[in-house]
Amino acid sequence: MDAHSNAVQQVLIGTRYLITTSTQTGRRALALGAMLVLGSTLTVVATANTPPTITSASLNKTTINEGQSVTVSGTFTDPDASDTHTALVHWPDGEKGKAEIPAGQFTFQVSRTFPDNLDYHLVIVELRDHNLPPGANDNTEGLGKDTESLSLNVVNVAPTFAHNVAVTRARNAPGKVIVEGDTVDPGADTVTVYAIWDANGLPQIGNGQACTMTTKRHFRCEHTYAVPQIGTKTHSIKLTARDDDGAQTQTSTSVTLP
Repeated sequence: MDAHSNAVQQVLIGTRYLITTSTQTGRRALALGAMLVLGSTLTVVATANTPPTITSASLNKTTINEGQSVTVSGTFTDPDASDTHTALVHWPDGEKGKAEIPAGQFTFQVSRTFPDNLDYHLVIVELRDHNLPPGANDNTEGLGKDTESLSLNVVNVAPTFAHNVAVTRARNAPGKVIVEGDTVDPGADTVTVYAIWDANGLPQIGNGQACTMTTKRHFRCEHTYAVPQIGTKTHSIKLTARDDDGAQTQTSTSVTLP
């Protein structure tokens, strides 16, 4: 019996050898990790992945106005020291935020500015560990993850008028009045401005006249009054700025004719 056959026989009798080896492919070595040698059969002893555990997750504010920012902060643990991680934040308006976390770091932060108010207020925090390539000696069965949910309220803010609202009288058009100015809204809302012009001292009812929005926030309103034949007359003008959520703000001005 030659030396090779004798070695195989010794293995079959019950002697086991646990060794670490590698396979050479071209110039590149692929580590196979710990292998159990039994005859000519090699079995990979893979390291099982342990999912990370979120130990804390919180928002710096639970209620914000549209146009404001909020930050999710979290801590976690993972016994697999070599793992890297990704924190995914699923915001309630469908947007996603992400933070890549290197190995050895166990904290994360993700921020977001909300352009509009929300009807659905649940923030989902998902923490994933790194899914290494097949054949690696860690996390070989896939990624692990943990999730946490947080409540957030994003409040609508009513539009307001800037301080540049001006009333002018058109040239060569007796009685014609022009009101122009800007509105302010911290959100992405569409804003409409309405003007109620009093006529003969009697105010109009309802929304009044919809003004022209020459830009997203700039408005222009026009109206022609009857010019008094004797003396002067002062007309009040009520302006309403309303956003697409129904919130509104009113202001008043006036004009004296002729």
